[in-house]
Amino acid sequence: SMEMVPKVLADLRSGDKVVLLPETVAGPWLPGTRAIWHPVIRWTARHPEQIVLLGADVSLAGCQPLAGCEPHGRDLRPAKGYLDALVKIQDGHQTVLPDHIPVPFSMWHPWHPRDSFRMAPFSRKPETTEIDGKKVGYLICYEQLLMWPALDLYPHGIQVLLAPANDWWARGTDIPAIQRASAKAWAAFFGVPVLFAVNQ
Repeated sequence: SMEMVPKVLADLRSGDKVVLLPETVAGPWLPGTRAIWHPVIRWTARHPEQIVLLGADVSLAGCQPLAGCEPHGRDLRPAKGYLDALVKIQDGHQTVLPDHIPVPFSMWHPWHPRDSFRMAPFSRKPETTEIDGKKVGYLICYEQLLMWPALDLYPHGIQVLLAPANDWWARGTDIPAIQRASAKAWAAFFGVPVLFAVNQ
């Protein structure tokens, strides 16, 4: 985060309206992490037309104060574990955009919920947000390979697809290329452009 903040600020100062960063790139979204990203949060307060979407692990126990963490049905109960999410930083505020299906067993640990990422395949909150007046859908990493999260976006009429991922562990394999091809196929199915951000 300390290395990325100056780069993101440089992008924003150059006039970029949207900066998308990879999945989990900020690590746990804790008070210390938020403090490191405070210059970016403060910048967006002065430039509300600019948005940063930052991959982070958001603790369920501490996310209630952040917009976007409100429970939807039974999604966030009990308050243990983490959300694999994008943190949307806009107008000086942070909104948590959680995924629905993290990688089973490596991220989702049903036997140990306190150290697990939340699994919510039937969440009633769609994986969408609004950016610059456009309806934007997102599929975080593993979800780009699955049918259900993508088909769940279909009724919402998205205009752009975001495809953040964290593929450093798959370096030297065909997995990143397959994932990218899959995200492009979903974007073509929706008839929308796709924006990638991948940590390789």
